[in-house]
Formats: sequence, structure tokens, C-alpha cells
Amino acid sequence: GNALVATATSTVDNTSEFSTSVNTITSINPYVVTSPDTTGEGSLRWTINNANMAGGNVAISFDITSCYGTFCSIDLNAALPSITTSGVTINGYTQNGASVNTASYPSAFNGSINIIVDGTGAGSVDGLTIDGANNTTIKGLAINNFDGDGVLVTGSGTGNKIQGSYIGVWFDGTSDAGNTGSGVYVNLTSETIIGSNGDGTGEAWERNLIAANDSYGVYVSGTTTSISGNFVGVTYEGSVALGNTTGGIFINSSYAQIGTDNDGTDDTTEGNIISGNTGTGIYVTGTGATANTIAGNYIGVGQDGSLDLGNGTHGVWLLSSASDNTIGGVDNDTVNVIAYNGDAASEYGIYLSGADTDNNKIY
Repeated sequence: GNALVATATSTVDNTSEFSTSVNTITSINPYVVTSPDTTGEGSLRWTINNANMAGGNVAISFDITSCYGTFCSIDLNAALPSITTSGVTINGYTQNGASVNTASYPSAFNGSINIIVDGTGAGSVDGLTIDGANNTTIKGLAINNFDGDGVLVTGSGTGNKIQGSYIGVWFDGTSDAGNTGSGVYVNLTSETIIGSNGDGTGEAWERNLIAANDSYGVYVSGTTTSISGNFVGVTYEGSVALGNTTGGIFINSSYAQIGTDNDGTDDTTEGNIISGNTGTGIYVTGTGATANTIAGNYIGVGQDGSLDLGNGTHGVWLLSSASDNTIGGVDNDTVNVIAYNGDAASEYGIYLSGADTDNNKIY
């Protein structure tokens, strides 16, 4: 172990001898990222491994002193370990100089993200992966330039949250740093929250900016997913297109809530801007795509509700036996603004196709 060795001298200046060694303890918090290096003590990889070994309920924070006063890029050269234990929080807002967004939807973001997780040199991997864990939260990060998905939520877990992050966008909120896959991919898990959770507390900082990814902004094949308060396909101002290439949001599962839940708490701040994407704004597809709700969103327009930022094809497309879904509603907060999408001659604000795409409600 660590030991401190000193010499001892008698009071009459006799020859020195070794004194008794004294054990010392080096105290390093195993859950604080102190280094931008891709490996080693204090790295993000090290803290995730420590959290997994601890068995969960761990908060990972950042205190990288070499990046004080500027942004800090963690440039990976290999995949990060998956988060496999429950109750882990990775909070980039703990880094010096970072600040949470305080502007409610649909206003422009005003926070500052100072931690970038960059996958340019990591190979064909996903960015951050939650695999089978419950109630894990990722927030306050810019997650960019991965050959796979920016964030992958997979396995049998439930209640995970992706909040307050820039995914596919540089920390400035305007520059393309897209992931080759989707920004967020939800696979098989349930009750994942992407953005605001609608509880009336912290709705502003929970919003995500998800843009410039080569596939979808958000791809969902897990049940009961909530997507609220986000900008999908535009820059942080909400007035400039920065589209996801294949489309904004893809749903082939059930009970997704895209936009407001209309429960009387913060409903006006729970919509999404889903605009500027190269493909369709929202796809809902497949026999399992049932009981999904799309309400209170701006689809094809900017944050002022009128600027032309149309998606490249349809605004919303229900296809391939998607059934019993709801678009809009009778209350003011549930109304979608859908405009400027695609070519007016062949594409539509809302488009339904397929003989078994039925029993859907459009208000």
C-alpha cells in the first residue's frame, strides 16, 4: 500500500535511522470525471465501470480542471462500457461553466453545454448505451460523431431518461456533428423519457436538441415512450433547419406520447418542434404501432409557429397497418401546427397509406 518513509535523528545529532513508516490514503472519488482522456483513472470510461461495479444508484459528475473556462471534448478511441446497473445519473451540467437551459418550449435554448462526448475515432460503435438498466438519466452532454446511434437504450429496462442534451449537434447548438445512426434509439425498453417529463418541475432544462443525425432524430421500438419539449431537426434557436436525414421521429411500437399529455400540468411546454428534416417529420408504422398520440407539436414550422421549416416529405405519415393512433385533440394544448411539408403536389401534412392503416383519429 501507500507508505510515507522518513528519517529520525536523536537529540544529540547521532546518525539518522529510519522512522516507523506511516500509511497514507489517497482519496479519489470514483464517480467524478476529472480527465478528458479516453481511458485511465478519472476518465468517463473509468467512472461508468465504477458505477456498474457499485451496483447502481450512483451520480457521475464532472470536474475536469483543464477545461475550465471552455468546452471539454472527450475524444473516444473505442466504445464506452454500457450502463448496466440501475439508478445511474451522468450529469454534464456539473462541469465548471456549464449552465442549464431556463427557457421553456418553444423558446430558443439559452443554456451552456461544456462536455462533448465525441466518437470520431471510436470506430463503428454507439455513443452512450443503457442496457437493461432502470431509472438511469443522461443529461447535460453533447453526444456527437458516432458511427452508430448517439444514445442507445436497450434491453428490459424501464424509466430511463435522456434530457438536457445536444445529440448530433456541436456544443454551440448550430454546427453539424451528426451521428451516423439515429440520435436516440429506444429498443424494446419501456417508459423511456426523451425530454421533459411533465411533472411541473425542471421542464425547461430537460429539453433536448436532436439534429443532423444521418438516420432518424429519434427511433422508437419500445413501449410507452415520452418525447416532449425537444427540438428535432433545427438549431438551438428553433429558426434554422439542421435536419436529421431519414426523418425526425420513427415509431413502430405502442403508447408513445409525442408532445403534450394534456394532463393539466405544463401542457403548453410539452410540444416538440419537428421540422427541417430531410425525410418525413414523424413516421408511425407497423402492426404494433397502436395507441400512440401526437399532440401539441410544431411540425414543419419554426419556434414562432409560422416560419417555413418544412420537412422534406410528409409532416406525419401513418402506414403499414398502424392503427388506433391519435393526431391532435379538441383542447387548445393538443392542437398540432403542421405546415410547409414536402411537395404540395405529392406530399401531405398528414398522410395515411396501407389498407390496414385504420381506426386512427385526426383532429
